[in-house]
Amino acid sequence: MEQKKWYNNKILTNLLLIIFFPIGLYALWKSQTIAKWWKITATVLIALIVIANLGNDNKSSSNNSISTDNSKEENCNYSKLEIKAFQVGTDKLLSEKLLSGCFTKKVVDKSLGLVEVTDNSGTIKISYYIESDPNILRFLDIKLSNAKPSKWRVNKGHDLFMSENESGLNFVFGDRKETKIKGTIRFFN
Repeated sequence: MEQKKWYNNKILTNLLLIIFFPIGLYALWKSQTIAKWWKITATVLIALIVIANLGNDNKSSSNNSISTDNSKEENCNYSKLEIKAFQVGTDKLLSEKLLSGCFTKKVVDKSLGLVEVTDNSGTIKISYYIESDPNILRFLDIKLSNAKPSKWRVNKGHDLFMSENESGLNFVFGDRKETKIKGTIRFFN
């Protein structure tokens, strides 16, 4: 009686694909009991998983470092972003978004007071300029995804306000004309 080869055992091969995929892939392709369509499908799925994980930050290496706040990712000032748009005059809520991620605040040019808040993927970018009074803004640029940036300027008749405290970083902006939109942006944890 011929002994069954280990790689022809479907349960063992599937288990190895999950636990230790290099040996699992070898067993998959060596097996004479697994259909070719299954071999191709499993190989493509594993390749996609490996490729998707190549772009991720290596979070296991940060576990060895000492941190005073383990609830935040390294270099993240905020973990949530809330954006609301209202119609001026009626205060009717036109749009609302709540996003989660790693949002980092950094001073781009200290001499000009230029500050940016971005997410780690680069799809969200909020830029503003702080004068001597940190609550007075002269401009606010809001860029979400690939859309054209929304530009708000005091010298164009826009109102811009900012506050930063223990609860987060808040922006209120709007147009002084009755028919335009006003909005709020809030970064918090």
